[in-house]
Amino acid sequence: MKTAAFGLGLILSAFIGCGGETSNLATESAARESSVATSRQISVIFGPIKRSITLAQLTKFANTGVAEGDIGNFIALAKLDKNMIQSKLTETSEKDLLDMDRALNSEIGVAILTKLGTAIHPAKGKGTEVQSLRAAIILSLADDNKLSILEVLEKLPVDMFVDVQALLKLKDEIKMFLG
Repeated sequence: MKTAAFGLGLILSAFIGCGGETSNLATESAARESSVATSRQISVIFGPIKRSITLAQLTKFANTGVAEGDIGNFIALAKLDKNMIQSKLTETSEKDLLDMDRALNSEIGVAILTKLGTAIHPAKGKGTEVQSLRAAIILSLADDNKLSILEVLEKLPVDMFVDVQALLKLKDEIKMFLG
């Protein structure tokens, strides 16, 4: 337990920083990182349909319902409910950060992350799914103890693949794990 808490502390301190003041350099760096993050690609797969969208497009769709680029095409081709998808992307679940960290580092948590990694995984860097997903979930909870699909996708550090059908198959297991 102490090792997991220590590791989480190191991760959080790296992202939160040590001092109370923010320099211009830190502000410029955060702006650059935000720009890079929103330009990341998400390859969404639903059966034989595959479309690449940017995180910025997905975020805009989740927040406004405006489906720009391939998001609108993907929803139409896959015959998905646009409002339901928008709602699911922003639906939040309140969880305690340390409890979730312990759960994700447990044997069952690693098994769930491994299964989830078959549905959401980095475009490059096979074998990093569990670590990437765990970090994204913890970072999503770090500021407000709330978790949403969109925020987890925003916190993933790289371009990724999302297999919608595989996610749908796992939804009951994930719900049971989250309680």
